[in-house]
Amino acid sequence: MTHVVIVGAGFAGLATVSGLSKAGAEVTIIDKKLYSTFQPLLYQVATGGLNPGDIAYPVGGFVGRRKWRRSARYLRGEVASVDAGGQRLKLTGGREVGYDYLILATGVAAAYFGVEGAAENTFGLYTRADAIVLRDHIMNGYERMSGNGERDFNVVVVGGGATGVELAGTLGELRGAVLRATFPDVDPQRVHVRLVEMAPGLLMPFGERLRDYARRQLVGRGVDIRLGTEIKAVRPGSVLLGDGQVLPSDLTVWAAGVAAPAAMAD
Repeated sequence: MTHVVIVGAGFAGLATVSGLSKAGAEVTIIDKKLYSTFQPLLYQVATGGLNPGDIAYPVGGFVGRRKWRRSARYLRGEVASVDAGGQRLKLTGGREVGYDYLILATGVAAAYFGVEGAAENTFGLYTRADAIVLRDHIMNGYERMSGNGERDFNVVVVGGGATGVELAGTLGELRGAVLRATFPDVDPQRVHVRLVEMAPGLLMPFGERLRDYARRQLVGRGVDIRLGTEIKAVRPGSVLLGDGQVLPSDLTVWAAGVAAPAAMAD
């Protein structure tokens, strides 16, 4: 039986397990995490709408389904090297796995497009761990304002794609709901959410009506949208735009684009 090894238990990896197992191949899927993450809902974890466990599914449970049990298995590990000639993988710790075919589906990482300070001074939203870290910083920002009548909380979201739009919109919505319920002494007007996009519109791969609708929703939630705006540098506490304007930022989230491949999907 043909043995296929898949590295990465994201959408692509799990879908491939399903297809190849039905075709009769022997499949081994390798990932360093025990779970697969439903990435479209990461913004809900980051803003406190969902618990981290709500968007995680055990990889072993997926491949251990009765109909695939004889042809698919999950192996927890991290790939250290690939011997293409010998058709073998070496995992950290020394274990080796042979294969007939190898599929690398390790996901993506953030693309910073050469923007000075972007990698060092921004937060990404690509993994469950990213979402938890971001959630803590958002809630800490609200807490710091409580009892400090002169302090504002500035959030800059970079990127007008699906992740940036969803995150900015939810933050705009939370500005009213969460602050009223949890921090009634905080004036919601002291929370500033700005969305910066270099393209002339939001959600550019989508239809015009949907793009217009998304923009109206964001404006209605008090999000300051900057379209056609270049970012020159990201510094601790501020974002420098291409025209020289400086946006204050206590929290900068980078959702401007991706580059492949990542080392291993989280």
